[in-house]
Amino acid sequence: MLLLVGWATLFPGALAQGVPPPPVITNDPSSLIVLAGSDAVFEVGVHESSVPLSYTWRFFGVNIRGGTNAALKLFNTQSHQVGIYSVVVANMSGRVTSSNASLTVVTGPFPPDLVVRPGEDATFSIQVDGVGPADYQWQFNGQDLAGETRPILNLLNVQSSQAGQYSVTVSNPAGSVTSPEALLTVEAAPRLGYVLWGAQGFHFNITGTPWVTCIIQASKDFAAWTDISTNTLPAGGVLEFIDPDASSFNWRCYRVFQP
Repeated sequence: MLLLVGWATLFPGALAQGVPPPPVITNDPSSLIVLAGSDAVFEVGVHESSVPLSYTWRFFGVNIRGGTNAALKLFNTQSHQVGIYSVVVANMSGRVTSSNASLTVVTGPFPPDLVVRPGEDATFSIQVDGVGPADYQWQFNGQDLAGETRPILNLLNVQSSQAGQYSVTVSNPAGSVTSPEALLTVEAAPRLGYVLWGAQGFHFNITGTPWVTCIIQASKDFAAWTDISTNTLPAGGVLEFIDPDASSFNWRCYRVFQP
């Protein structure tokens, strides 16, 4: 009875003639911001109807094949799906079109992982495809980076203390999303240690970043240096090196570096 009173207030002529009123949208679709690869769902709310309703979702005004339910589900969203969505709701008495809702897709960061040497620069970026401006806030290990509010994050003269996880939160009127984390690795400069004389020769360890190639050089006057070995550090980052020729010199010094 309450429902009939409501319809009579909205459409008195239709009710008097026994014709159901046209649809009334109670909740328009909301704009969405999502990460690339995630799902997006647009929904429309309609006043209860005693007759069947039909739904036709549209993308930039063009009907979407299969978009015939009260909710439009987009799976594994990508940038080509960014744009304006709306829905037409109809019954035997008429139709009504919702207001527009936009979809924004955030992709990145790029690159997902980055390896640099101490003193080099590192750059991460994020791609935002959507309608209107967006706000950005970069994070390092989950904490906001002061002043880093652009789509590109430039880190100059990187040091080992800056190695870690970087992400960015992107916001617009539709909401906000936080990107996956990108890993920044700062290679440790190789160093020598654990010196030992043995039956096979002069032993020492090289410690550094795993899988990095190092060149070992030797000198007897700190002026002229000669390559004596090129090695790739193992998974543990520590390599034992033996110089069998060391005993042939009164003294000999060593250094190691990355080419």
